[in-house]
Order: sequence, then C-alpha cells, then structure tokens
Amino acid sequence: MEQNKLNYKRLQIGPVWLRTVIEIVLIITAIVVCSYLTIRSYENTFYEATKDSAIESTQQLSHCVIGAVDTNLLDIEDPSRMEYAKSYYTDLLNDSFTEGSILNSCAIYTVSQSDAVLFAATDGHSALNQKQIADMIASGQTGQPASFDYDEVYYTYTPIFRDGETAPCAMLVVSSQYMNSFDYNSVVMERLTTIAIVSGVMIIVYYGISGAVSAYKKRKAVSVG
Repeated sequence: MEQNKLNYKRLQIGPVWLRTVIEIVLIITAIVVCSYLTIRSYENTFYEATKDSAIESTQQLSHCVIGAVDTNLLDIEDPSRMEYAKSYYTDLLNDSFTEGSILNSCAIYTVSQSDAVLFAATDGHSALNQKQIADMIASGQTGQPASFDYDEVYYTYTPIFRDGETAPCAMLVVSSQYMNSFDYNSVVMERLTTIAIVSGVMIIVYYGISGAVSAYKKRKAVSVG
C-alpha cells in the first residue's frame, strides 16, 4: 500500500521543468490577454462617448486652416511653380498638425465637377475613396462645411470658392481619429509594459522556485524508492 502511494506521488510530479514552463507561459498569457481586452473595451466606450467632441474638433481645425488656402495657387499652369505650391502647403499642413492620442490630418483637394484630385496633405492623411469624395462634393453644393463619420474616423469637409463662383474649386478635408493605446507611446502603454514586466518577473521567480522544490522532492522520493 505504501509503495502504491509513493508511485502516485511520482505520477503527480511528472516532468517538473516542463510543467513549470507551461504554467509560466499560460499565466503571463492570461494577464496580457485580460489587460488587452480591458483596454480595448475602455477605448471602444471612449470612442462612442467622445464622438461629438471629435467632430467639433475637426470643425474648429478646419476653421483655423481655411484662411491659409489661396485659390490662386491651386491651378498654376507652370509645372515648377505648381510643385513649389504643393510642397509649400504640404509643409504648412504638417507643421500645423501634431501627433498624439488623437491623430489629426488635413488635405486640400482640387475639385472639377464631380471629381476631386489631391493637391497637398499631411503625412498622416489617408486618401479619400470615391464614395467619400462624392458625399463631400454633394454636400458642398450648399456652401457650408459638413461632417462625416467613416469607421471611427471623423471628417469635416469645407468647400473653397473663388470670388463670384457658386461651385467649389477645392475642398479642405480635416480628419480626427483616436489612436489605440498600442499605436503610440502613451502613458497607458508604458504602465501596461511595467505591469507585464513586474508580473512576468514575479511569476518566473515564484514558479522557478516552485519547480526547483518539486524537482528536489522528486529526486528525494526516487532515492527513497
């Protein structure tokens, strides 16, 4: 009976170091997954709660930038002067929009009837697709700025007119998008990294000691057997 009891203990111990490594990996993975899901849930709620303020922000930025757009520079025929104008506005827009938890971008499109061509934009601007361009041009016929929401990216479109014309010759597009905490060096990311490192070290130390003790007991049990 005593011998059977001893064999049962040996069976429970198994390959100690393999079991220790598996336990460490599983626990660290569980901590990382739970932390990620918690942050993503918070961010999704934050997106919905701040939608109106994001749209208002794009409207304010549009109002600030629109005054710098000179319609005389949008249709220069000389290629070298045109490239200079595009470079000038690209640098101007990049200097006006900074990175952070909210990714703001801006672009100037020249408009011809129902089509629009990108003239200048910040480095972070994603080119509009045909549907977005059509929506913005259609709304621009009223002469008033319009706001749009495409996949949690908030746009404000402002038509630009030449003197005496009723159809826009260009449009200013400002967008705002909340960045995920994992997309930039945020306080959340820094603290999550610290928690992961501290938790990982503590788990490794604990299970390392536990594995060493188990291995010692296993050798002692084998020697007794």
